[in-house]
Amino acid sequence: MFSGIIKPWGYAHPGFKEQLDKGIRVFELDVHYDLSSNFRVYHMTIFDQRTSCACLGDCVEQLNTWSLLNPNHDPIFVLVEPRGFVAKDLWCDFEWAQDTTDSLIRLLLDIVEESRILKPADVHSGYPSLQDALQDKGWPTLGQTRGKFIFILNNFGSQDADPPFGNNRCPKFFTGTLETKIFFKRPTDKEQWQTVRDNATALIEINQEDAKLGSAMQRAGYLTRLMGGLGHPEPPKKLIERREKTPYFTFMDYPTSPVRNFAH
Repeated sequence: MFSGIIKPWGYAHPGFKEQLDKGIRVFELDVHYDLSSNFRVYHMTIFDQRTSCACLGDCVEQLNTWSLLNPNHDPIFVLVEPRGFVAKDLWCDFEWAQDTTDSLIRLLLDIVEESRILKPADVHSGYPSLQDALQDKGWPTLGQTRGKFIFILNNFGSQDADPPFGNNRCPKFFTGTLETKIFFKRPTDKEQWQTVRDNATALIEINQEDAKLGSAMQRAGYLTRLMGGLGHPEPPKKLIERREKTPYFTFMDYPTSPVRNFAH
């Protein structure tokens, strides 16, 4: 509706198969929960609801179908971002938040076999925390992760921020009651990342102004998502230069860029 007016939202993506065939391996899915017990995928209520894949289950099913037909692919990263439009419009704020989150995790496990998911426990096994494991031994090799999915909770904003400006009240439910925990996540406060010792935090999102912070986190083993200004059809030059120089795994939100590890 408004996506044609708000320029940064005035874009479209090809279908999942076409993106995967082109080498894209990172997908962000903005997820809303509705009262009919469905997990809907779109950016923002009213303002940006157009989508090429309306239900989370259908989206992941498409990714999984392609994966099964191409079993030696590089790992597919799926960033799940719980979304709301106004205060109290985020399922993490409701009394049934844990049950709803568990339903989302079970939905993913019904589609993707657990053996084909790289879980936090696969990385931190034998260590006091995931951060200790990353600093000591790092991530599994590319060969060990071929054909697998890596699910990441794309949490952001301050703890008390209401939708659409934050969802950082959600992480506790994604590392809650289910015995099988499949989600990595971002630090709830990236400025305090050095003090984090848990079994899930593994991703940092940085932009041009965060170069020093990003370099330190990369050395500590964190995955890095390089972000540029919204609405630019081509990636900023500084981001490309940094991506080319870094020896660490990064991914960018620019599928037209010449760098490897594109993102959706």
